[in-house]
Amino acid sequence: MDNIKTLKIYQERCFINSLLYQQSMDFNMFLRNIINIPLILISGILTILNSIMDEKDMKIINIVLNGTVGLILGIMNNFKINDKIAIFKNQKNKMIKLEHKIDNFLHTSTDINIKDIEDIVATYDVYIEEIELEIPHFIKKRIKTKYKNMNLPLSLMMIDECYGELCCVKTVEPDIEQSAIV
Repeated sequence: MDNIKTLKIYQERCFINSLLYQQSMDFNMFLRNIINIPLILISGILTILNSIMDEKDMKIINIVLNGTVGLILGIMNNFKINDKIAIFKNQKNKMIKLEHKIDNFLHTSTDINIKDIEDIVATYDVYIEEIELEIPHFIKKRIKTKYKNMNLPLSLMMIDECYGELCCVKTVEPDIEQSAIV
């Protein structure tokens, strides 16, 4: 019975992690799409202007618009948005495969030995250690709230309702007697 309980715990953790990775991937895809919109617009505007205006008038406009495109591409590369999307997708797929492997054990195996469980736990730990990207806090908070009755991974157990120093700052009333002494 303990073996089945352990497998169910890790199955739920794999499910929650796959959701975290999926939503993080979606968020980064949204950012990429938002950043790509100005690139598309600038390209279209530049094409229209090149066909309408003469070469002398276009020199400064070309420099400004091409500089803007370079700046936008630099921002995308600096934040490594495409890399994050690929990493989150890869990790999500690994968690889903592990979740299916656990599901297979739970539904087809009549005798689950300790070696199988140790392999699953070790694989899970390796997958968790592989991810070096931070999942956005609002995603963690949303998943933790929605799935609070499930076995959450450690990364969600440490999430408080408040994040960072600014939202948790509590004003401390000065001690009037101490102020008078100084």
